[in-house]
Amino acid sequence: ALWAGGWVLGVFLSVLWLLAVWEWTRLTGGDRPMIAAGLIVGTGVAAVGLEIVGTTSAVIVDLRALLLVLAVALVVWVVSLRWLRDLRWAALGTVYLGLPVWVGFAGLVYMGTIPAAWLLAIVWATDVGAFFVGRAVGGPKLAPRVSPGKTWSGALGGLAVAALVGVGAGMLVWATTPVWAVAVAAAVVSAAAQLGDLLESWVKRRFGAKDSGGLIPGHGGVLDRVDGLLAAVTVSLPVAWVVPAMLG
Repeated sequence: ALWAGGWVLGVFLSVLWLLAVWEWTRLTGGDRPMIAAGLIVGTGVAAVGLEIVGTTSAVIVDLRALLLVLAVALVVWVVSLRWLRDLRWAALGTVYLGLPVWVGFAGLVYMGTIPAAWLLAIVWATDVGAFFVGRAVGGPKLAPRVSPGKTWSGALGGLAVAALVGVGAGMLVWATTPVWAVAVAAAVVSAAAQLGDLLESWVKRRFGAKDSGGLIPGHGGVLDRVDGLLAAVTVSLPVAWVVPAMLG
C-alpha cells in the first residue's frame, strides 16, 4: 500500500483507522452506543482522509489535517455527553489514533516513500530485537506493573538493533547524512515505539483486557500490532524535519 500510494494507501489507512477506532471503543467503553459512535466518527474521518491522501502519489498534509482531527475529537466529546459512558477516553482515542494516521504517517509519505519505509523498518527491527534479546538474556523487568513480559535487556536490544538497521538502511538512501545523526534518529524513533507499546499495555491493563481485540488470531487486535508504530509516527515527523535543519 505504501509503495502503491494514492488511493491504495488511502483505502489502507482508512480501513486501519476504522478497525483501530472499533477496538479502542470496545476496549475503553464496551457498550454498543460507544462502538456505534466510534464507527460513525471513524467513517467520517476516513472519508476526509481519502481526500487528504488524494488520488495520486502526492499527499497534501498541512494545518487542515491537524485541525480536522482535533475537530472530530471535539465532536466525539460533545456526542459523549449524551450517549457515551466515559467521554474522556472517546475523545482521547480520536486524537491518539487520528494524529499518527492522518497527520504523522501522511506527512512522512508527503516527504517521500523512503522515509515512511525507513520508519517501518525501524519499528519492526525494534520489535524483533526486543523479542529475541529479551528471550535470550532476560533479567530485570522493564515495567512489571504495566507489561510483565518486557525486560530492560529486551528494550536495549531492540534499541540497538533498530539503530543498526536504521544506519544500514539510511546510509543507502542518505549517503551524505552523518552516521551519528541517522543513528540518533533511529534510536529516538525506536524508543518512541517501545513507549507506545507500553502505553497501550497500560490502557489494556486499566480496562482489564489482555488484547485490544481478536481480529488477528494469535496476535490479538490491530492496535496490538500498531501500538508502537502509532507512537513512532508521532515523533518521526518532527525528527524528519528537525534533523535536516540541524545539519544544514
